Parts: sequence; structure tokens; C-alpha cells
Amino acid sequence: QEDPTAYFTLWLVVFTGVLAVSTIGLWVVTAKGTNTQARDTRILQRAYLTAEPAGIVASGGAYSCHPNITIRNVGNLPAKKVRWVITHALNESDRFNDFPIDESAAEGDISLSPGIAMTQGGKTIKFDRSEFGKYNRLFIYIWGIIIYDDGFGEIRHSRFCHRYNGVNIDVLFTKMGAVSIVSGHQILVEYARLHRYGNDAT
Repeated sequence: QEDPTAYFTLWLVVFTGVLAVSTIGLWVVTAKGTNTQARDTRILQRAYLTAEPAGIVASGGAYSCHPNITIRNVGNLPAKKVRWVITHALNESDRFNDFPIDESAAEGDISLSPGIAMTQGGKTIKFDRSEFGKYNRLFIYIWGIIIYDDGFGEIRHSRFCHRYNGVNIDVLFTKMGAVSIVSGHQILVEYARLHRYGNDAT
């Protein structure tokens, strides 16, 4: 005669095994859900830095100027260890696509709170006075990178590239008695464009 307790023991073993598998599965699902939630929280709460054009302004000489950019934190946490590189080049093509960046040249080490923006300038753009007319046929490219901690210890990069048409260069004059002399050059920010290349972010 078969022992009924043997069947009970077998079913108990099976039930315990299924329960163990289900429990492990629940742990796995819970862990994945927790990781997903943490990732989503970071995406929603982290700092995001953008680089907006801020015009090309006169600086220190009749035939020189410098480019400005506005770095803005559009995220929800302070951006830390903010550094930047700003460079420029003049080119005849409106589809120029050669924007090397030397991250070792980055300067700055600041924090930028959510909703706060700051303006930073790049190196001086010098014009050749004897050939100034040629600049009307060129495009001025301002590009670079912003490097920062997104508030969760993750280092992020925002690459930017702004394009200005040289035909929009304004010549500034200063009155010296009856004579007006050239005192600088500028291109207003309203003429800036986000270039079709060189803009990216992580």
C-alpha cells in the first residue's frame, strides 16, 4: 500500500520550488523596476546645459571682436564643475564641417544653478584691415564644448556650433571732433544660426 504522506511530501517540494522561483522572479522584477525608476529620476532631475549664441561684439580694437555664448542650465539640479571651450574659424562655405575640439584647453570650474544663465566670450577674432571687404563673403563659425557634472556624478558634454554670415558685420564708429573713426565691429545675435553640424549633447 502506497504511503499517502509520500504524495504530500512530493507536492510540498514542488510547491516550495515554485514559490522559490516566483520569489526570485519577483526580486528580479523589483530590482529592474527600481533601476528603471532611478534612471528615469536621473533623466528628469539632472542638470542640462545648453550653449546659445550671444552675438559677436567689439573688443579692444578697431579691427577685432570676440564671440559670446550664453551657457544656460535648463535642468532641475545644479551643474557642477562646469568648463568650456570656445573657438572660431572663418570659411567660405555655409556647410563647413570641420570642428576639432581640444578638451584639455577647457577653462572654468563653476556651478550653475537651475534656470541660471551666464555669458562667456571666446578668443579675439582679428580682421585684416587691408582686405576687410573679403569678410562679407565669409561665414564666421563659433564652436566648442561645455563639460559638466550633471548633479549625479555623471560627466556630460554639450557640443555647440553657431554660424554668422559676414555680410551682417556692423562697423562701429566713434566721433573724434568732425571726424568719425572706426572703433570696432560686431554682429548682432539676431543674425546667429545654429549650424547644421557640430551640435550634440550627452
